[in-house]
Amino acid sequence: MKIIVFNFETNQNSQALGFAVDWINALSHYVEKLYVVSLRCGEFNVNSNVEVFCVEQNVKNKIQTVLSIVKVLYKIHRQDKISGYFVHMAHYFVPIIYPFACVFKQKIILWYAHQSTPLTLKIANILADKVLSSTPNGYNLPTNKLEIVGQGIDTEKFFFKELSYPKIKHLVVVGRISKVKNVDMIIRVFCELQVEGVFLHIVGDAITLKDKQYLKIIKENIPQNMKEKVLFKGALPFAELPSFYAMMDLAINLSDTGSLDKAILESMSMGIPILTSNLSAVALFDHLKNNGIFLVDKKEDFKKILHYILNHPISFDRVPLREEIISHHSLDKLAQKIIRAF
Repeated sequence: MKIIVFNFETNQNSQALGFAVDWINALSHYVEKLYVVSLRCGEFNVNSNVEVFCVEQNVKNKIQTVLSIVKVLYKIHRQDKISGYFVHMAHYFVPIIYPFACVFKQKIILWYAHQSTPLTLKIANILADKVLSSTPNGYNLPTNKLEIVGQGIDTEKFFFKELSYPKIKHLVVVGRISKVKNVDMIIRVFCELQVEGVFLHIVGDAITLKDKQYLKIIKENIPQNMKEKVLFKGALPFAELPSFYAMMDLAINLSDTGSLDKAILESMSMGIPILTSNLSAVALFDHLKNNGIFLVDKKEDFKKILHYILNHPISFDRVPLREEIISHHSLDKLAQKIIRAF
């Protein structure tokens, strides 16, 4: 089998999308040849049967970008016989691919996990042969093409660790800084609790102008006596995340996106407890409630639960957290499910 993968970015140093390189290498184990068409490229180490094409993206002229994609597709098809296309999140690739898929009778498999449903996704929903998502909450369009396959966490990179202290001392929030992640509420509650010897680490960047303004307001509202306890780390290269997680005692995720946030699963893979209101996490991990998974059904409960966690030693078997990821969200199993979709 020879397939083409389409994605936003191929860059192992990207915090948000660095995992895409791992996905590419995992998929390459199950195919003869893997071609990658990416809108942005940085540093990457891929297996010998992987060839990466960086599209000349023109932000001001989308037609030029489309023509660049078509040019790459022609080049690949001239040199090889392709079995199908896998589109990771970048749904606007699908209408561009579709004519090629019709001519060569190839399948288009779309992966999408987000609450938003833009027009290009609605078009892709019609044209794609199959849609894959991590959870039912990750895909909000009606379709009989949907298959729930879980997420893809490299459990070797996100290794199991033991907590260093009987009480929680280091909290971490990982992900893009935006209103939908409720970072402001997490910081506000943390500052109100003022627990001695506890630090909150914020890992991620504000990307859009709106998000940057949001971050500016957050920093301005932190009380002076708490500024040294709320630590903004910026975006870390994806490869550095596991070693950073290893220093943390509790991960917090109050994302409103609905889809299963990878940051939740990464911490679980390492045996790090997670406090979350994520809808997909609430649905999937109820059986682990208060055993490493602290679920906030209503955000009003967040302060009460965090206060309890920070003021009481928590003791539980962390192995089931990791086993949950290995069983249902490991990268190798996801790669096999994607290949089977063809």
